[in-house]
Amino acid sequence: MGMSVALLGWQHAAMAVGTLLPPSGSVSPVPSVTYGGTLVGNYIGSFNTGGLNPAVGTVQSWVYSGDASNPFNGVGGLTFVYLISNTGAGTLGYVETFTVNDYTSATAYVGYSPVLGTGPVVPTSVGRSILGTPITWNFSAGAGGLGAIPAGGSSKYLVVETDATSWALDAGGVIDSLTSNVGLLGPSIPDGGATVALLGLALAGLAGVRRMF
Repeated sequence: MGMSVALLGWQHAAMAVGTLLPPSGSVSPVPSVTYGGTLVGNYIGSFNTGGLNPAVGTVQSWVYSGDASNPFNGVGGLTFVYLISNTGAGTLGYVETFTVNDYTSATAYVGYSPVLGTGPVVPTSVGRSILGTPITWNFSAGAGGLGAIPAGGSSKYLVVETDATSWALDAGGVIDSLTSNVGLLGPSIPDGGATVALLGLALAGLAGVRRMF
């Protein structure tokens, strides 16, 4: 599993606030979510689910401060944005599910931005465990969804507006019939840094985070 840095100087804008996703909840994500402000971090993690027909590609993640659409902007809440790209040419692997950590103590509003038009795959539902993490994005047919993300396809921009005021390198998962861990950015874990340190060891040599000020 390899990772690289994304150097981005642009921002997106759309139209609305996300849907509140409480622990143990499941919602249909809002199809047009504003995000923007100041880009303070970005990261690209790669995944390969393995097997005969793996899903192979990247997850890009961005962190924004000062996002006017974030309900917690006034208290420094950060907005996290994710883009899944299934780039596996010549494979038949589909991305069915995407999980993101660590939102245990965060209040989260979820949705997706339509800035890429009608082509990318729409998430049909977003769930959250009773402990608050992970947040799970599901891609399936029906309810406005176009099905799992095929080779050569990508997701919409997936948006999580939070009351978290700090961020860190974290881990998520990309799932077809098998699962691949993937590095991404998420809220900072409130444990004195021990979990982040362990994650750093697990991803030794793969840390490519860029902070922007």
